[in-house]
Amino acid sequence: MLNTAKRVVLPAAIQVDITELHQDIFNQLGPAQFESAHDGMKPWIVQIHHGETESAGNVIVPGEAYKWHHFDVNLGLEALRSKIHLMVVGEGLIIVGDVGFTSHIAGVLREAKFPARLSSDWSKMDEQTIEVRLHQ
Repeated sequence: MLNTAKRVVLPAAIQVDITELHQDIFNQLGPAQFESAHDGMKPWIVQIHHGETESAGNVIVPGEAYKWHHFDVNLGLEALRSKIHLMVVGEGLIIVGDVGFTSHIAGVLREAKFPARLSSDWSKMDEQTIEVRLHQ
């Protein structure tokens, strides 16, 4: 959970399982975000949050800012929290690096409620790419 692992492309069978799990969750709960694991046989829900997120395109947290700060995700979660702690209303963050909308970095940004955007639109990955964070 240190946000140090890069995205990987999962095997096709796991992609199908996760996609089907997502559809099942949506059918039962409506919009939801979830973290999952896969044991090679079936997917498991690790964590689920009911409701939609406002993240879309290259926007993690919507809003405008009079001053934008750049933040390199390679600095890690604690550096991001420190950066946010020093910010004031009206400022926003441009996130530099590979960050998924379900990552811990994106979660910290949403919780802080400062406008935040990706410097490169990492969200435009093909539909067969699913984010995985490996725990070290």
